[in-house]
Amino acid sequence: MSRSQEIQVKLTTKIVQDEQVNNHLIENSGTMQINDDRIVIEFWDSNSEGDFLIRFDLLNEGGVLLNRSSKDRQNMSDFYFQEGQEKEVLYKTVYGTTNMVAETQDIKFEIDSNFESGQVEINYRLFNQQELLGEYNLRLIFSV
Repeated sequence: MSRSQEIQVKLTTKIVQDEQVNNHLIENSGTMQINDDRIVIEFWDSNSEGDFLIRFDLLNEGGVLLNRSSKDRQNMSDFYFQEGQEKEVLYKTVYGTTNMVAETQDIKFEIDSNFESGQVEINYRLFNQQELLGEYNLRLIFSV
């Protein structure tokens, strides 16, 4: 089974770093592709660094792949979130590439039975050489 449809996406990110809280919001249209082993959600974000394709792969086994790539499809970051696990991440910025570790605290999926709406929430901590960079909460809400 494979089907694709247009969706509306809202991604909120809450970042806590050094006791300061930053919130980011992306609202855009995108696509959702439903496959046998995953649901793929893609949409574009524009900021001062350029245009980026954001891709969430919601895996049947409960993990989430998050990819951010530039307009020319150059990979900027790949995160793999699995509850209770730490995964190494290569993160590219205009200043260079950094090795980091994402420690997933929890993941919650809520997707309706017709795949017409849902949300994913991921709480994780990001480290660089064992130094805590921040605590993150991602909430992706989508609907047709």
